[in-house]
Amino acid sequence: MRLRKPKIAYINQKNASNATCPAPPKSPPKSPLKIITKITKMATFPDDCLPPEGFFESRQTLYESINAYAKPRGYAFTTQRSTKGDNGFLKVFYAYDRSRRQPSLDDLREGKRKTTTRITNCPFSVLAKESNEGWTLKHRPEVHFAIHNHEPSLHPSAHSVHR
Repeated sequence: MRLRKPKIAYINQKNASNATCPAPPKSPPKSPLKIITKITKMATFPDDCLPPEGFFESRQTLYESINAYAKPRGYAFTTQRSTKGDNGFLKVFYAYDRSRRQPSLDDLREGKRKTTTRITNCPFSVLAKESNEGWTLKHRPEVHFAIHNHEPSLHPSAHSVHR
């Protein structure tokens, strides 16, 4: 099969002077109303967002202490994961309560309900280590664990831990 060359139309110089261009589109009429845009400042976390490092007698008092610290600042902690070391002591990672990952697209296949989520995949977290004397709260060494990727909650009741 042989392909055809497309036909190209050329305008002769004689016809070009007689050709008329379409008129430019008319601009919309100016309205006497002024458009007012309101710029709102996004709420941010305070600089003292990380709970202070310290020593606690029990895991429960540590957990209550970090959530009491987080409550007025617009977030809450939950246990992300805990592991038992070779020495038999626990290491517990407390993370922002909405830090879980989003569900995969496979879970959103046809036939499943379409729901919303408040999960933010926020990396903010702290580390608690058990010892013979009690529990020690430490900040995680990487900087991204000390930063939230969202705005603080407007009210403590937004977190089930604080209800």
